[in-house]
Amino acid sequence: MQAYNNALQSSEAIYIAIISCSTVFLYLEFIQCFRGWTRYFKSMYNLVDLMAFGFPLAAAINQLLILREITSSDEVTKQLNTVLFGFSVALMALQFLFELRVLKTVSHFVVIISRVIGRIGAFFIVFFAGLVAFTVAILHVLYSCPVKNAETCVRKTQMPTHFFNAFTATYFLMAS
Repeated sequence: MQAYNNALQSSEAIYIAIISCSTVFLYLEFIQCFRGWTRYFKSMYNLVDLMAFGFPLAAAINQLLILREITSSDEVTKQLNTVLFGFSVALMALQFLFELRVLKTVSHFVVIISRVIGRIGAFFIVFFAGLVAFTVAILHVLYSCPVKNAETCVRKTQMPTHFFNAFTATYFLMAS
């Protein structure tokens, strides 16, 4: 919708639809959550559902505020929206994979994937913490100025300045 639509004002209806659908799905998730807190958070599927509905909601609200000129439309806000929509697409694909577990022909593969992810969950937490730490460190090293006169610092680098973009770049550096 962002890549192919140049008329941003006409896309308000799309963002309103995303907001309303995400709100309904999050409401249904919260009802399920309130029926049993401990059982709800033990399932990896429920956490993916929360993120898969929360990320598009946040991105659509932010984009709608930008379109209606309530929030500034600076480059950082636009980059944040791009990152939010990107993670939304990835989480929706993961949720689609999890929904395939109800089909008998592919359920075995989905169960194998979810068990592997569940068993190495601690690795993902440590890897994520390392990514955040290295991202902050790289941003400080590249964009901090160690002298009193900040005008003498030259910042000619291709590393992004926005945290989420720097996080993605650090991920590609560490995971490759």
